[in-house]
Amino acid sequence: MAYLIAILVSILLFAGFLWLVSVEARQGRRMFARTRAALDREAGRVEFVFAHVDFGSALRALALAAAERIAHDVAHGILVAVRFIERSLTHAVRTLRTRRAQTGASLPADDAEASPAAPTQLARTMQDIKAHLRRHPRTQPAPAAPEPTDAVE
Repeated sequence: MAYLIAILVSILLFAGFLWLVSVEARQGRRMFARTRAALDREAGRVEFVFAHVDFGSALRALALAAAERIAHDVAHGILVAVRFIERSLTHAVRTLRTRRAQTGASLPADDAEASPAAPTQLARTMQDIKAHLRRHPRTQPAPAAPEPTDAVE
């Protein structure tokens, strides 16, 4: 059915074109002259563009720009989600600390070790290494003297 409609429309358009040409030939002038001249100029511009533009490069640039925009939008969305989670966790921690301070509960033994006042195992190890290096400084070996060379070989 679609083919039949397309064929009929094509035949009607061709018949209309033939009728317009015959009317113009009888009257000796073009109908809608200004409009058709403007349309001819636009058709010339379109023809020039199709003849001189590299559509492959243009399409590639357009695809790259679209991909960059999509990547930017995805990264922005992830950043917004991470910030939301961060704010939620910060609020939860603040609420728990306030509740603990109001009840007067002390820190458990595990939390006392992780508190900022007590050094961590890594900090204690680093302090021990520094103290050892202060007690036993490394001496730099003396530069080796160049071997004497025989002037005559």
